[in-house]
Amino acid sequence: MDILQKPKKALKKFVSKVSIQTVIKNGDAEDTEPLSNSRTRGQWPLTTTVDLRDPKNWPAWKKDLAFVSLLVSTAVVGILKTLFVTTNSVIMAQYNVSYIAAAALTGVPFILAALSGLGSAVLSQVIGKRTIHIAATLVMLAGAVWNMRTMGSYPQFMFARIFQGAGWGAFEGIVMLSVRDIFAPHELPLCSNVLSITSLFFTWGSPILGGYLSQSTFTFRAELLVVNIIQACSVFFALLFFPETSYKPSIPSPDSSTSFSIHSYVSSLRPLPYTASFTRTALQPIRALATPSAFFAVLIVGPITASAFGLSNSLSLLFTSNPVFLFPTHVGFLFILPAGLSLACAIIITVLMSVSRPPMASYKLLVPGIIVGLAGLLSFGLYTAMHLETQEQNQAPVTSGLFARDEVASGLSLPVVSVLFGFLTAASAILGIGLHLHSDSMSWRQAEMRSAIEEAADIAIEGAGRTWIDILSGIFIIAIPAFASDGQNAGTARWLKDVVIAIMVFQMLACGLVGVVGWRIGEKVKVLDGNIVGINTFKDGARKEGIFSA
Repeated sequence: MDILQKPKKALKKFVSKVSIQTVIKNGDAEDTEPLSNSRTRGQWPLTTTVDLRDPKNWPAWKKDLAFVSLLVSTAVVGILKTLFVTTNSVIMAQYNVSYIAAAALTGVPFILAALSGLGSAVLSQVIGKRTIHIAATLVMLAGAVWNMRTMGSYPQFMFARIFQGAGWGAFEGIVMLSVRDIFAPHELPLCSNVLSITSLFFTWGSPILGGYLSQSTFTFRAELLVVNIIQACSVFFALLFFPETSYKPSIPSPDSSTSFSIHSYVSSLRPLPYTASFTRTALQPIRALATPSAFFAVLIVGPITASAFGLSNSLSLLFTSNPVFLFPTHVGFLFILPAGLSLACAIIITVLMSVSRPPMASYKLLVPGIIVGLAGLLSFGLYTAMHLETQEQNQAPVTSGLFARDEVASGLSLPVVSVLFGFLTAASAILGIGLHLHSDSMSWRQAEMRSAIEEAADIAIEGAGRTWIDILSGIFIIAIPAFASDGQNAGTARWLKDVVIAIMVFQMLACGLVGVVGWRIGEKVKVLDGNIVGINTFKDGARKEGIFSA
């Protein structure tokens, strides 16, 4: 009798979670979204389908190969974001352009990448993700090859960089969507953190090697050659190891055999373009740009992240001219501690998240990240500006060391500069993981309380916030050197102090504004988010508390 009672109890417990209104409204049919991204099955701890085409039912080795493909492309994107931070002054001299124009080779692609990522998030719901992934890697490779062949024309060099920006933005728009398709909800925090660590390592670590390679007679072309090799590998992995992850359960599986063969593996990649009907929900990423939560994301996370990229592209301006005269190799050495601190923070957070029960709240990362970021930003700016101004007046010689000019006579210590800048990049890493955390942890912590369309809306809002942050980063990359070239600031380091103070004041005001709005009308903000993205289910606690909630 006990054997019969247990299934009854389990069935009763399961049925009790499903409301009568849900059954009347939706029936027992499958989710009718064109591409479900496996979000419907993400509502339950266990996968209910046995279709082997469902990415969540793939063998472990197939999931791992697809994830490795995403990691390789993530590494390429990280390299491209900071490709010229050590050689901007060399580019300025070679093309006979201003430093602003040299920095624009990174800033303009950043802005275009943000828009490209938005477009790829929309298209992925119609043509799938494999096509976009392959196209993105090919476009990035074409841009890098074009860079190698246009060493004498700045306009052509800029167009090639724009190609790269379009490619890396398209990839970033679908990378987390692909991860959500492949892995179960409880695996998402670890997967997103591994992606973050990979991105941090290559974003802030690649300038160390890049500066060293640029010291040769090939200058920054040596960096481009290495990038071309890595990008060729990313194309190879995307073609052979990244299947289509978008899944439509309404189509019956033609073959559920578990046997392996070359033909069956190629067929499982689904190499032919994937198509689905264009529906209203496909425009959620665009509508999400106007949500209050997206603006709150850029107000809280944007200034520190944008400052990290903007100031990194101004290091060459600060330290390769009078009075320090660092070579690209030694500018690259300034990134040793920023890369190390960023990776250390990301790894520690990953370990803490893996043992945290209940899941770590996002504010526990965002608040410390803001504090560390403001401290690093202000100390880096004031320390560097003060000592460079003194050195400009004294014109004292410099001494050699690991950083080739370890300490100037005025007291400027380049290792200290590296540490202070490292606080800023570490804060950027913490805030980036915090922005991931709100969606990944909630996807399984409140899985039974959220519908597929709510989860899709949350992902769209998070993506919109990152779009605004990338646009702001591109603006900072161009604007900071422009401010340094202003008539009153030209030829001095005084501009750096003014910039960091202005950014710090703006960040504090922005945090205060978001805090007041969240405290007074937080519930109305959530309802407004839902209305803008086209759903009306943000109520009764069914939706999480927003991007900056517990």
